Amino acid sequence: MKRIVVPAGVAGLVGVVAALLATAGPRPPAAVPRPVTAVTAATLDCPDLGLRGQVPQLLDVVRGSGPDGVVRPSGGGALLGGDRQHDELLYLPRPDSGGPTPGGPDSGPSVARGPAGGPLRLVATGSAAAGLTATVTSPGSGAGPLRARCEQSRARTWFAGPATVAGRDPVLYWTNTGPRPARVSVGAVSSGQTAPRVEVTVPVGRTVSRRLAELAPEATVTTVDVDVHTGRVLSWLVDRASGSGPAAATPVPPTAGPATRVLLGGFLTPAGSGGAGTPAAGSPTADLVLSAPGAAATVRVSVITASGRHTPVGLEAVRIPAGAALRRPVTLTPAGPSALLVESTDGDGIVAALGLPTGVAAAAPAASGGGPPNGRTWVAGVIPERPRWAGVVVGDPGAAGPTPPGLVVAAAPVPAWTAGALVLVAPGRAATVWVDGRRFEVGAGRAVLAPLPAGRVGARVVGTGGPLVASQVLGTAPPSAGAPSAGAPSAGAPSAGAPSAGAPTALVPRTVSAVVPLTGAWRLRYGPASLADPRVAW
Repeated sequence: MKRIVVPAGVAGLVGVVAALLATAGPRPPAAVPRPVTAVTAATLDCPDLGLRGQVPQLLDVVRGSGPDGVVRPSGGGALLGGDRQHDELLYLPRPDSGGPTPGGPDSGPSVARGPAGGPLRLVATGSAAAGLTATVTSPGSGAGPLRARCEQSRARTWFAGPATVAGRDPVLYWTNTGPRPARVSVGAVSSGQTAPRVEVTVPVGRTVSRRLAELAPEATVTTVDVDVHTGRVLSWLVDRASGSGPAAATPVPPTAGPATRVLLGGFLTPAGSGGAGTPAAGSPTADLVLSAPGAAATVRVSVITASGRHTPVGLEAVRIPAGAALRRPVTLTPAGPSALLVESTDGDGIVAALGLPTGVAAAAPAASGGGPPNGRTWVAGVIPERPRWAGVVVGDPGAAGPTPPGLVVAAAPVPAWTAGALVLVAPGRAATVWVDGRRFEVGAGRAVLAPLPAGRVGARVVGTGGPLVASQVLGTAPPSAGAPSAGAPSAGAPSAGAPSAGAPTALVPRTVSAVVPLTGAWRLRYGPASLADPRVAW
């Protein structure tokens, strides 16, 4: 047979034409649908805000699905029995710890007292496992309560933000929640260099800690990468001043891993740098932490507020060297909902976080290395994507809002002695949100504030459109006389009709002590039914 040689250019043209014909022709038949089953088992791990029984902490568990199944915390009885939508478990400090007690009214008769000390593990079965939300809360100091989200264990966890300069002493913790010894590898990127990775072994059922200064000494900002090689490990980080007590240890939430688009927030900006109880001394300034763990990157930073989206001068093109972390100050609009959108303009992945001033009146000199004198409230980054929820979500009986596919999450209750709010952000297209049946329209590239009454059993958030990112903000309650109520829409909320008669008043926080992103959880899953006992797989 005679051999015919085809020039490379002709062969490439033939390939392009064939591809065009293939895409222009009729679509192939749809793939056979994969089986869909309900989520009936889940395991969540909670960081230890009590720091081994030195500080009281409150576990809040909010049901996200039907009235069936239970949640069993380690060292406690069953929660969410029957049709209960919310349960609490109060962990008191050890008698000899000298730790504080919850400041303010208790959380009501539903509180059960549990043993103190150690991270918590929640095993949920039945429909209680679908859409389950759990958080732990400690009293905090000054700015208000501290709160962290309970999550499923991760193979890789990223943190960004804290400094290790003189006066700051952050601590990393790892807890082995599995049945075999665990091994993790920890890397740190600082303002000056990339530290060598360190191997850490965590025995079964034990918690191991390491001062961050051992990994990144004298750094004004850090980015930490925890890679779990074997076992099941919960990682968490607390930021604290040197010599401070356990009540002042602020949790640093895990942030999104390297990505080309990262959203920080939403969050509520304090009234001003003068802080709570004092006149505002100008617009508050936050610390934006940026890191390029791999290749160098150039990013554009946009500020999203109730009035729209803009890029501050000097943040149009921030160059981040490869393997380095840096800090940039960002001036924010006082007393309003905000978010930051960080976009890589050259396609390289970045890690970001935000150190938000708490709004507490300055009573100490500024911390070495910059930042507010009384510490920060750390805001994690999330990747703003449209939720890919499968199946139908069933709303509360009689509640307004959609019941077809949509994003449904539950927000933990606002402690009765504090104030809280939701910040709803639509970084791309517009979104419609129902918070306990009350409608909010979130315009494209805008942030909206939705006040939450304190002392309730939590809030149910339903959203369509978007992408939509929702966060819960906690802080101290303002004087009742001057506080806006749920009936007075915040600036930029084109929404929401007045609440019904007798609706509880929702006070907007005057300080910011915690910013907790809300995330939905799968109610349906592809594949066979999940194991009744998740530990069988280990």
